[in-house]
Amino acid sequence: MTPRTTALLGLLVPVLAVLSACGTTQKTFAEDFVELYCSEHADCDRIGRPCPVRISEEGAKYRDCAFDAALAESCLAGAFTCDDSVPENASVIVPEDCLNVCGDIATGAE
Repeated sequence: MTPRTTALLGLLVPVLAVLSACGTTQKTFAEDFVELYCSEHADCDRIGRPCPVRISEEGAKYRDCAFDAALAESCLAGAFTCDDSVPENASVIVPEDCLNVCGDIATGAE
């Protein structure tokens, strides 16, 4: 996994935990996102590593978020692609809208 992908997942997984507790719409988005991501990961990763994204409510701390349903729909409709330029570090590239579904991940703004 590339350092950029590791950083992205480090930011995205807490957002998914937040989304899973924010209500039905956010929970549905989080579940659908994980399903799409893990499906692409299974096709992309030639080493057989388990999907690095999951929703775990055990011990998670949730916060309110500025959920954007339009961005969520755009994220799920977008192309989840594989960067396999380094086969042993193949990683999933998510649509950019996925990064802003619960505020801006890059800045922490909501």
